[in-house]
Amino acid sequence: MEHNLIICIWIPRFALEVNARSQPLAARPDAIYRAEARGQPLLMAREDLEDDGLYPGLPLHEVEARWPTLQLHAYEHEQVAAAFEPVLDILYTFSPSIESTTIGHAYLDGAGLQKQHGSPIQLAKLVHKAVEVGSTCTTYVGVGSNKFVADVAARAATTTRIWAIPPGQEIQTLSHLPLETLGLPPNVITHLHTLGIRNAGAFANLPAGSIYRRFGPIGLRVYQGLHQRLQEPLQVQTRHLVIQEGLDLDWTETNPDRLQFACKMLTDRLSTQLNHYRMACQVLVVFWCFEDHAKCKYTLRLAEPASQSETLLQHLRWHLDQLQIEQGITGIRLQADQLSPASSKQLKLLTGSAARTPDIERRRRALTALGRLQARWSVKAAGQTELTSEHTPGTAFRWVDVTLSDLESDQDLASSHLHPPFLLHTPPGPIRILHGQDSRHLMLLDGQDHVIHRQAGPWRLKHPTWHRNATTRDYYQIEVENGAAFLCFYDHKSSCWYLQGQYA
Repeated sequence: MEHNLIICIWIPRFALEVNARSQPLAARPDAIYRAEARGQPLLMAREDLEDDGLYPGLPLHEVEARWPTLQLHAYEHEQVAAAFEPVLDILYTFSPSIESTTIGHAYLDGAGLQKQHGSPIQLAKLVHKAVEVGSTCTTYVGVGSNKFVADVAARAATTTRIWAIPPGQEIQTLSHLPLETLGLPPNVITHLHTLGIRNAGAFANLPAGSIYRRFGPIGLRVYQGLHQRLQEPLQVQTRHLVIQEGLDLDWTETNPDRLQFACKMLTDRLSTQLNHYRMACQVLVVFWCFEDHAKCKYTLRLAEPASQSETLLQHLRWHLDQLQIEQGITGIRLQADQLSPASSKQLKLLTGSAARTPDIERRRRALTALGRLQARWSVKAAGQTELTSEHTPGTAFRWVDVTLSDLESDQDLASSHLHPPFLLHTPPGPIRILHGQDSRHLMLLDGQDHVIHRQAGPWRLKHPTWHRNATTRDYYQIEVENGAAFLCFYDHKSSCWYLQGQYA
């Protein structure tokens, strides 16, 4: 039976260490407080000061009165949260199921990771090493069957920094721990001490019926956690994927050619990221950093979702053509926006007027022209209108976003693409598909060679193996240079091509 595996990562005094790094040695804080809260309570202090009675929660005026020589700094949430993001990035390399509601503290779902990383203790060691190296902070890791046990293990691992609690042995393993390590409120701990209960084992041996009434919801949670009855699934946070690249120049640049070379390097790196995540972007956001420390942001809407470096660079070149460079550029930032899964585009043949596909290149050219206009003159340079019920010329229409019908995706149902031919050949006749010169394909039909102009497919037709006509066929729609269109298939059983029908 596979048990739940929760890994808790705890970095005590993370906010204090982050604040200390941004200060010179003589001004490093001894404690930090919440400036926006009522009474400005103390948030955390150095470990030796907490041993002397400087506990979190003390109001600032009392701390200043009792410890007048301490360096006290206000807590800066944005700075600390930004410093904790790289730690979360490291955790996401192990598992996509991460919960972190407090800075410096996170849970990781380790279920199913043993096949890749080994036993739970080996996985915990890998996580511990990666986080401690990435954050350069003292890190504690606990492993348990639920969040409570993993959290207690992390906070109690003061010597080894890693502690894994075997599933089903929570009470036996944690029984010696003092009540202070279980997260109980001070008043509950005082009440338990008056009853002679001083460790986790004695607390777990109390009768279950009176726990909630005597010790409240927190006491009940601790009791259920020790007995492995706590049902607290991870509150997995959806992480917004940000794909961006940047380049800081050691000089000020005004030459457009050299700027294009820098943009090519950035688009190559951005394309590598997009292909790694199998994503394509519809919008490319460009930030130009100038020598006077000013920044300009431009939004380039691509002709269609793309991940290729050449397409991204082409839109940047169009943008550079109209960019007025009045002062030197010191940095460039690119960010891919409006991401979507990358998928190949499949030609939809033989629909529309005269049983022929409208020229798909017209749509591509229209999208390219639209993207070029918007890249050069802004998104509002090209628009689309729709009529209204008004009669005056100025209000008879309104501007809307430009929309063009999407290309058919290769993930759509085959039934939406494959249309029956006008003339059906029964039985199908054998044909040959040959590789001609200039990478062109030829179809040999009735002793004549036909150059294939374009094709769509394949659409797989597969019978079950027990079927009396069991076979596997890949159907293609083929149009040759003289305009004739055919429905052909490749039979995997005989390894031959056949003509199924002909379109009008």
